[in-house]
Amino acid sequence: MDSQVKKLQRLLKTICGDDASKYTEILQFLETKDITTFSETSLISSDNPAKDLIVPRYKEHYYEIKKIGRGGFGEIFISRYHLDKKVYAIKKIPVYMSDTDFVDNYLSEILILSRLEHPNIVRYYTSWIENTTIADKTTSQALVRSEFDIGLEEYDSLCEISGSSSSINSLDDEPVMDLYIQMELCKPYNLSNLIHKISPDEVLTIIKSLIDGVKYLHSKNIIHRDINPKNILFSLETNDVKLADFGLSCLEHSGKRLSTYQGTYLYTDPHGECNLKTVDIYSIGVVITELLCKFTTRMERIEVLKKLKKAVIPEYIDDKIKKIIFKCIHYNVDERYDILELESVVNNVGIMGKNVSTNDNTFSENSVY
Repeated sequence: MDSQVKKLQRLLKTICGDDASKYTEILQFLETKDITTFSETSLISSDNPAKDLIVPRYKEHYYEIKKIGRGGFGEIFISRYHLDKKVYAIKKIPVYMSDTDFVDNYLSEILILSRLEHPNIVRYYTSWIENTTIADKTTSQALVRSEFDIGLEEYDSLCEISGSSSSINSLDDEPVMDLYIQMELCKPYNLSNLIHKISPDEVLTIIKSLIDGVKYLHSKNIIHRDINPKNILFSLETNDVKLADFGLSCLEHSGKRLSTYQGTYLYTDPHGECNLKTVDIYSIGVVITELLCKFTTRMERIEVLKKLKKAVIPEYIDDKIKKIIFKCIHYNVDERYDILELESVVNNVGIMGKNVSTNDNTFSENSVY
C-alpha cells in the first residue's frame, strides 16, 4: 500500500510542479471526499486513516453486472451496491505512470461533479482509489437479474452511453491504480439513439432541459466542453434529461488544458477559445440543428453539421429557429447568446420543429457572417 500511496503522491507532484498551494489544495480536497486522508508527515503511518486510501471496495461491495460504455478517460459499468441493493453507474479510470498529463483531468472531473446538484445533471455520489487488479468477471448475473428492475437486454443492444475522448497508453504501460466514480445510473440509451423518433413537443422539452442544465453549470462558471447527443442521457426514474460526462470540463478562464481540448468534432466550436462558456452555446446550436433535421443517412448528418462551422444552415428549418441557431454558432463569440438569453428566446419561440420538412435538403448560404 505504501508504494501505491507514494506513486499517487508523485503523480500529483508532477502535475503541480512548483505550485505547493495547488498540491495542498488537491490533498485537502481528496481528504474531504474520503478518497484519501494523508499528509506529508503522516503519509505512511500504519495507524493513520491513509491505510484506507487503497482498499478493494469495488470487488467486495458491488456486483459488477455489465460494461455499458466509455466516458471521458474511463469505462462505465452497471454495478449493484450490496448495502442499499440499488444499481449505479460506476466509472473506472485506470491511472498510469505515464498519465501525468491526464491526472489533472481525472481530478478535475471529480472536483466538478462533487459541486453539482441539479435535476438535469447526472448525479455524483462518491469516488475512491484502489490497487489495480484483474477484474473478477465471474459475478453471477442471474442473481442480479432477478432483482434488477430494468431490462438488461436493452443494454445489450444499446451499450455505448457516452463517447468522449479517453487517454491512450502504451501496451507496456501498466496502470498504477484505479479511480472509481459512483454516479446515477440512467436509461440504457442516449439522445443519439432516439433522435429520429422524438416529436416536436419532445424536441422543445429536451432543448429546454439541456439549456436549464447548462444554465446551472454556467452559474458556477463551469464549462462542459463536450455537449453532444451521446452525453445527453435520461433519468431511469423520471425520464428527465441528464447531461453527463464531465471528463473534459473546466472552469471558465481557468487557463487549463487549452492544448488538450478534444471534445466531439462536429459539436466543437471552431471560432472561440475552449475555456469560454461560448463553446457550450455553439454545441447547443448544433444539437438544436440535429434535433430538427431528422437526417436519413449518416453522411447527410455529417455534411449538414460540418457546414454549421461555416454558418451554413439548412433552408428548411423555420426562420425563427434559424436565427436562434445563427446566434449560437456566430463566428464572433461576443455576438452569441449567453445561456440566459438563449433560455429566454427559446421559451418565446413555441413548439420547435413544427415547420421542419426533411424533403428539402437545400441550405441557406445567406449567413449572418
